[in-house]
Amino acid sequence: ILGPLFFMLFYNDFVYKLHDVKIIKFADDTALYYASESFNNIENVVYNAFENSYDYSYENKLVINLKPEKTEAMLFGTSKRLKQNPEKLHLKYNGEDISFTTNYKYLGTILDPTLNLKDNFRKTYKKVSSRLKMLYNIKEILSSKVRKKIYTTMILPLLTYHCTVDLTFTEWKLAKLKSVDNRAFQIINEDLNNPTYIPNSLSSIKRHAVLLVRRCLDGSVCSNFRNYFKIMNSLQVTRNNGVLIELPKCNLEFGKKGFYFMAAKLYNALPLETRKEQNFNKFKRLLEIEI
Repeated sequence: ILGPLFFMLFYNDFVYKLHDVKIIKFADDTALYYASESFNNIENVVYNAFENSYDYSYENKLVINLKPEKTEAMLFGTSKRLKQNPEKLHLKYNGEDISFTTNYKYLGTILDPTLNLKDNFRKTYKKVSSRLKMLYNIKEILSSKVRKKIYTTMILPLLTYHCTVDLTFTEWKLAKLKSVDNRAFQIINEDLNNPTYIPNSLSSIKRHAVLLVRRCLDGSVCSNFRNYFKIMNSLQVTRNNGVLIELPKCNLEFGKKGFYFMAAKLYNALPLETRKEQNFNKFKRLLEIEI
């Protein structure tokens, strides 16, 4: 049995077996994906990728878990495009059918076919509400300081982790976030004459997103994200030269709702001096004031 490091070394050459699809690996969790305007093209390419992955697994004495929720196929796209192709993907692995799903939990985030992430937010909100209820039930034996500590370390991170990828704040979502803030404030400050400040959930999500953008620009992230954002460099000398992110051209509103576009806009909206700050820790402290 191999430890994590040896397993990753052993499994690292898997990518060389698959040529047409792209691959995301997280330890032993591997995702294959491919984009095309043709449904048949997607099915054929991914089908061949599974065939090649079986060859690799057989040669290296590895076993892929084909149970539902472990190995599944999913089709993404706009609502209009998905309606044009209502079929499910028919894929096989060593003769066995691959389960097809319209809802998948990947690394803690629930994905849906149109990537609107509503189900992900609903489940996150439900978990946050459950933990707030638990905090309410034990508040009598805790000081206000401890209540706040529990909220900021065990409840608020659920929102900043799951919701960073979806920065489109609809009225429905804003109302839910406001209710979290109100309930947390009441629980933490119920017996205080001078209420203590608690972090605003919406601001925390935005701050978390901007910090991720900065880490991408600094290169302090995994290799997949090191060139994720591109800084605009103009031949003309301007105040914003070298500190603005180049926004991608999006023909559809769908693209403008993505993390790449929305997070870049948030970063570009920061004050010039904040964006110019080279030291990450100082940049982080400035965000406490700006967002």
